[in-house]
Amino acid sequence: AVAVLQWQSGEAAATAPQATVPIRLMSNNETRPADNAPRRKPASKVNAEVLLSADPLPPGGTCRVLVLLEIAPGWHIHGNPAGDPEGDNATELSLESELGLKLQKVEYPRPRVVERENDVPPARYLEGKVAIRATLQVPQESAGKTEDLQFELLYQACNDASCLRPQTLKLVVPVRVARRLSEARPAHEDQFQTPPAKPKAPPTKTRRG
Repeated sequence: AVAVLQWQSGEAAATAPQATVPIRLMSNNETRPADNAPRRKPASKVNAEVLLSADPLPPGGTCRVLVLLEIAPGWHIHGNPAGDPEGDNATELSLESELGLKLQKVEYPRPRVVERENDVPPARYLEGKVAIRATLQVPQESAGKTEDLQFELLYQACNDASCLRPQTLKLVVPVRVARRLSEARPAHEDQFQTPPAKPKAPPTKTRRG
């Protein structure tokens, strides 16, 4: 705050302090957004959906997990393992469960191998629509209980010119565990059929990314 002095009848009278307001200079090409203008979030480069092979889940048993990924055209994420462990951020799926459910035998999609210059190890790209498969171990002690499973997908989206910062996509899946193993029922049977093997694409060259 700044105190301002005013001269009255030869005497100085101090007025109440006035708050200083910071001034931000704007460039010629910059426009001031409206106060009520909506703030648009950047479009996500990766969308994901989690499917389980059983509903309710089998206590003391296992069920299969399918994470369907859709990566935006022109973008890719790194496979697991990554091509260069020191420079590429591998895509990783993890699970948090208060009931003690465990994620096991995680199988990541087959990547597209891309040769790189300057003696950098080949990149391993995941592109388009791919799927991560895993097994969910359900403890016997969770029988008859419910939970919101917290799946997390760590990834870094890149294109041919640059990479975005690594991000964590959180996927919440409400589940119910059956009281008895015999009460568990299959779900999404059409999605858990073994897919046909895809032909391996020939390596291509690119810059690091």
